Amino acid sequence: MGDKLGEYAGLAGEPPATRVNRADGDDVGLVLAEDPDNTPGGYLVREQPAWRLRDSQSGQNGGSDLAFYTEVGKKPIHLQVEVKGHLVNRLQAALWQEMIYLVSTGAASAAQVDTAMRYAIGPRWAAQGPFVNLHLSGGAGGLRRVLESLGPAMQSWWRDLGHVTLTPQIIDSVVASAEDLIAAEHTGHLASRRDAAVARILQAAIDKPDPQRDCATPVL
Repeated sequence: MGDKLGEYAGLAGEPPATRVNRADGDDVGLVLAEDPDNTPGGYLVREQPAWRLRDSQSGQNGGSDLAFYTEVGKKPIHLQVEVKGHLVNRLQAALWQEMIYLVSTGAASAAQVDTAMRYAIGPRWAAQGPFVNLHLSGGAGGLRRVLESLGPAMQSWWRDLGHVTLTPQIIDSVVASAEDLIAAEHTGHLASRRDAAVARILQAAIDKPDPQRDCATPVL
């Protein structure tokens, strides 16, 4: 990808309407903006914004595209509203901003951030996802109890989150902090170990039939 990285990143986050506005001519037909999350192991997440999923004039429908990815074992996401960056990029961007803020201000090192994600947040989110985990935190009261009871504290954390502009100084400080993480091994080795680990995690996290639950006698 090399020199095309910046160009690709910009296009990947563009809403479909922006891309259509760049197109020549008035009749663009059906627009399907697919943004793949290239997860090792084959379980790619593919996002499709809602904009013009069905084109009213041509009658074309993007639903078959969603069905195709489902049939081949992918996890397609049909966004109901067109948003810049789509879904996965926006979630990642929120985390990137805070982790860069914490490292650039000296609150934590890059190694500490990675440890927190790998051994605390990451496994739970991979197993069930953040909303289900938040629901489980509320016990019998579920998600509503968490939001009502911890809402004020959560909102105070949100107000305290950092806002970062990637100045040369901040970039230098973040890269320096990450050096210990990436200097010990060749990038190819790091990527290989990551890909193998992600494949195992996905294999464990993918929903599978539960014989005990499926055979349980329903309570009437």
